[in-house]
This record gives sequence, structure tokens and C-alpha cells, in this order.
Amino acid sequence: MATWQDFCAIAPMGGGRELSPTAWLFELPGNGEGRSQKVFAFHEVIKPDFGVIRVSSAVAHIADVDVEKVIRSFGQLLAGGIGYAPMFDDDASPVDGFLNVVSSIPLAALDLSDPKPFLLYLFIVARAADDTEQKISSLGTADLL
Repeated sequence: MATWQDFCAIAPMGGGRELSPTAWLFELPGNGEGRSQKVFAFHEVIKPDFGVIRVSSAVAHIADVDVEKVIRSFGQLLAGGIGYAPMFDDDASPVDGFLNVVSSIPLAALDLSDPKPFLLYLFIVARAADDTEQKISSLGTADLL
């Protein structure tokens, strides 16, 4: 069974950069030369004390697409699913946001004594997100609005 502290100890091995005590950023290779994908890992707790790592990578600005069409087209991903992350204005009110490829992994199910399998999973999510982002872009805004 892993802890968030175990994750924080191995995150730099995968190129992670700590953003806060509960968030890490990984900039991982995308699909194709020169492409990269930002993948975020967040520590979250489902009450009362069930810890998870939520992995998230943005694929589209929500204002640019018809969410129903995106879900119908890309809702059956091999790695993760489509989720939403709001952006906030200066008053901390939610405004707009991004569609993301998201996944959650229970800390209790992880063995980080060998970090390679989990770091590989981050690469898989990055590739799935980049692939979804490219497919959304290739459809064109008119097809998704």
C-alpha cells in the first residue's frame, strides 16, 4: 500500500514538478515530434480516509466544443475518461474550464517500491490525452460546436 508521501518521493524520477503539497505536474512526450502533454497528479481523499491519486490532462477548452459530441465521440477511452476542470476568476468563482482525460487510482492499490509501472501509466494517460486532443483538433471546431 502506497502513501501520498511515497508518490512524492518517486514523482521526480518521472520528471514531476511539485506545484503544491497536493499537486504535481509532469510534462511528458506526446504523439509526434515536438509534442508534449501536461499531466497533473492530485492527492484527493474520499471521506473518511480513502486516498486516491487523480491524474488529469487537458484536451480541449470547453467553450470551443459541444461537450455532448465530444463525450459521444471520445467517451470510451482505453485509459481514463473525459472529465471537466473549471478555471477560476480573481474572486475564485468558476468560469469556463477544460475537458480532460482523467483517471483515479487508489493509493491502497499501489505498490510504489518499483515506481516504473505507475510512471508508465502517466505516460499512457499523456498519450491518450494527446491523441484525443489531436482528434478533436482534426475534426475542427465546426464539427464539435
